[in-house]
Amino acid sequence: MKTHIPLFFLLLLGITTKSVQGQYLDTGQVFPVKSFPIQQYKTSNLDFNNLRGKLVILDFWDIGCAACIHSMPKMEALQQQFGDQVQVILVTEDSQEKVDGMKKRSKILRETSLPFIIGDTAIIKRFAVYSLPTHVWISPDGHISQITNGYNSTPDVIQNYLKGKRVALHVKKEYPDFDRTVPLWLEGGGRHVNRIQYFSYISTRIDAKGGFLSAAKDQPSGKLTHIQAINVTPLELYQLAYGQTTLNNPFAEGSTCIIELQNPTPFVRPAGRENFSQWLDENSHCYELKVPERLSNQIFSMMQQDLAHYFGIKGSVEKEKRNCFILRRNNKSLHILTAGGKPMFGTRSLTSDKAIIQNSGMWALKDMIRSLLQDNQLPTLPIIDDLNFTNNIDLLLSNKLNSLEQLQKELDSYGIGLSEEEAEIPVLILKDI
Repeated sequence: MKTHIPLFFLLLLGITTKSVQGQYLDTGQVFPVKSFPIQQYKTSNLDFNNLRGKLVILDFWDIGCAACIHSMPKMEALQQQFGDQVQVILVTEDSQEKVDGMKKRSKILRETSLPFIIGDTAIIKRFAVYSLPTHVWISPDGHISQITNGYNSTPDVIQNYLKGKRVALHVKKEYPDFDRTVPLWLEGGGRHVNRIQYFSYISTRIDAKGGFLSAAKDQPSGKLTHIQAINVTPLELYQLAYGQTTLNNPFAEGSTCIIELQNPTPFVRPAGRENFSQWLDENSHCYELKVPERLSNQIFSMMQQDLAHYFGIKGSVEKEKRNCFILRRNNKSLHILTAGGKPMFGTRSLTSDKAIIQNSGMWALKDMIRSLLQDNQLPTLPIIDDLNFTNNIDLLLSNKLNSLEQLQKELDSYGIGLSEEEAEIPVLILKDI
């Protein structure tokens, strides 16, 4: 994965950047034959035709690149080692005045015997040279062989190349039009998105249909690597982060969450419906987290840290005794519940008079019971599944309930008992940091 370093770090490292435009030369192409003014060479004008038969290394540098200047003795040693087989040429866009000024401050620059092309406006601009030092190798037959970083020009590599062995150096490809003023995932119209390995993202409400939570597993590893939440409340984000599942979440019910905050408004739904839409607009958020497979077992703890940093609120899980609804078998057989297998992905629907579950897990029953109690304004409590039933289910219940007893009677026909008991359950506690 390519790393983009802020400009002030590049300067500290001695690496500088160039902005170039136009049509760029690439490996495999013929280097355009042209004559250039040259210094510290046997002639004052260089005709590249006269370099055929040699490996030519164009060493692009400038006066602001400390690494470029410090590497010149190494390049001079390579020139001496390989003699007429190689020709190293130092190429810079900087003016003669700037180079002369740097020579007064740099002993290395004063003492190097390598030839210079100074004030170049033709060669550098034919390559997508953005950061320096960059080396361009021109083969003995005049083709561009390598466009690479300066540290790849070593004695062993050059020796192998001259012996005719295949040399595959790192190809230096850069975007000369790279825009540092925009977020990385937007730069260049999103051309880096496929390289992103890890990110987390929080925003306020967006214009999207409804809201949802998802925790997706990578294919084919089966490891959880992606969490996405669209237009959900802060409480729902904390419930997912600490419940660590979108299905059968132990903190999905309000009674399993204790909110001890100075400003609980963003975490508590308003009592009436008249201000509910405004409350959602003001408090809903989007969240996304993508991690590599090796971090899948840490994904929820990473989400917890993100939420703590953004909201300034820390969650903790403790065990407490609470009144709960317990689902137990009324008889030994629950086969009547077993789903027929359609629809393929399971459905749940709650109409004005019916509650229907088709081919869904037992978590769907808990969720449906919770919805039925809320819709019929009956008391709601945390629901504990003690049925020990793993098959998917089909179920039909009434959505016109006058009492809890009526719901208990309908569930009893499926062999399911619903009783209110005290039980020790995990509770999510939210506190200001």
